[in-house]
Amino acid sequence: MNEKESIKLVPSVLNILSKIKPVEAPASLYANVIHKIEEVNTQTVPMLWVKTMAAAVLLLLAVDAAVISMKDNTVAESTTIGLIELENYQLYYE
Repeated sequence: MNEKESIKLVPSVLNILSKIKPVEAPASLYANVIHKIEEVNTQTVPMLWVKTMAAAVLLLLAVDAAVISMKDNTVAESTTIGLIELENYQLYYE
């Protein structure tokens, strides 16, 4: 669409816009919006729950670290013992 066509469309668009009638908002709309905002602002998590969840996460991390370290030690010991007991120095099978 070029500039001349768009200039011709402007009056028709403005004509359509002039037919729009404003709508009255309900009287309770503002009060309802303010009430919802205050409701969202007052909803908080109790500090006891926060501390409990933090303790649970720390406990899980500690247990996870302990299990991983036990598993690593077991694998390392069995690998070391397996290497020490190997007394076959033959490189190629004949």
